Amino acid sequence: MTILIWLKYDRLKNIRFFKILSAGFYFFLAGWLFSSLEGFFWESLLNISEHICYLIGSLLLAYWIYKISGVKIEVK
Repeated sequence: MTILIWLKYDRLKNIRFFKILSAGFYFFLAGWLFSSLEGFFWESLLNISEHICYLIGSLLLAYWIYKISGVKIEVK
């Protein structure tokens, strides 16, 4: 999937707020890598890093959806 993003970057960068979306994707990728590596060494550190990456990736994805939806929130 990452290779497809790099190969199609010129087309994908036209997506509104693409930097937010791609940052979220890379956090998910980092979480997946940490998950794979935690079986070999630094189990606790990589496990917490994995979950932090998934949290940040999820927040970025939610923020991207909020930004592209165009919803305005009024504070009274």
